[in-house]
Amino acid sequence: TSGHSGVTSVSASVLGVSEGDPTAVVVVSTSNDIARVQVQFVGGATDQMTPVRGWAVVAGRVPSADQTGTHLGVLTAYDSMGTQVARGPVPLGFGCSSSPGIRVSGHHGSG
Repeated sequence: TSGHSGVTSVSASVLGVSEGDPTAVVVVSTSNDIARVQVQFVGGATDQMTPVRGWAVVAGRVPSADQTGTHLGVLTAYDSMGTQVARGPVPLGFGCSSSPGIRVSGHHGSG
């Protein structure tokens, strides 16, 4: 394991808006020492996944875009001991982080 740990990138989008069932999909790239990622979505839904080859995809129902805005929830990453090693907001769009904490501030997509 390298000396670097945490979440290296996050990409988030909302699907199902025109069908009246908005669902956030979050793709997370992690370092090898991350054993689980979890997102608590705006509106209360929660999903978690053990990364596979450094990738995890989680999804959850969210309120309509006018209620959610550009913030879809909070992502938390845990190591194999269950210790929280990274936590931060999930913005709509794409963001990168090179630090153990999640600092995603990518552009915000339209629609």
